[in-house]
Amino acid sequence: MSIRRARAVVAAVAILIGAAYAVPAQAATISVVPALSTVGIGDAFKEVSLNVTLGLGEGVGGFALRLGFDSTLVSGFGYTIDPANKMAGSLDFSCGFGPAACSPALGAGFLDLVYIPLGQVLPPQGAGFTLATVRFAPVALGTTALTIFDTYSGLLSNADGTALVVTAVNNGCLTVAQSNTEPAQECRQAAVPEPGTVALLGSGVLALFAARRRRSSVRV
Repeated sequence: MSIRRARAVVAAVAILIGAAYAVPAQAATISVVPALSTVGIGDAFKEVSLNVTLGLGEGVGGFALRLGFDSTLVSGFGYTIDPANKMAGSLDFSCGFGPAACSPALGAGFLDLVYIPLGQVLPPQGAGFTLATVRFAPVALGTTALTIFDTYSGLLSNADGTALVVTAVNNGCLTVAQSNTEPAQECRQAAVPEPGTVALLGSGVLALFAARRRRSSVRV
């Protein structure tokens, strides 16, 4: 094969790969709400929300993200996915608060949420909604960052599994104080972890979705 022909083949393959992974020009923003919050050291827990803001005509059918926090200051108390049922019953494959089976190397200080779309018809979602609410119990005085990590090669997808572009992620800070009436403090956001298990989990989630889609097609 000549050098010119080889270059042409490489270019053609690159174009095909790019088309296969092309993402629609949709955009969304994910935010920790409120951005700054306080919990008293004697309180049972503090709840924050993970909210998504959508553009016109967009819809979210599933998501996969990791929320990081300082486990020496707060502990995971619980969480609720899609409290308003805006994603119409996607499949929950969340590992919950670490250490978890899907990312044991990370230890404590993480919440893994994985909600797989099933190709369902989505109800109206308007300009946005709450992906999940998360509850933290106070452990010690201080301020922890609440950091959203994109560790699954795409935070959001629509109902058929197509990735949505996330243009911004707004993280938060949670202050543990003597009283919940004290002002919340700013915090430094944590660095994104890069464990080897992340890629494996992301591949597994995508494979599971693909298999479910194939089974659905066979039944039709």
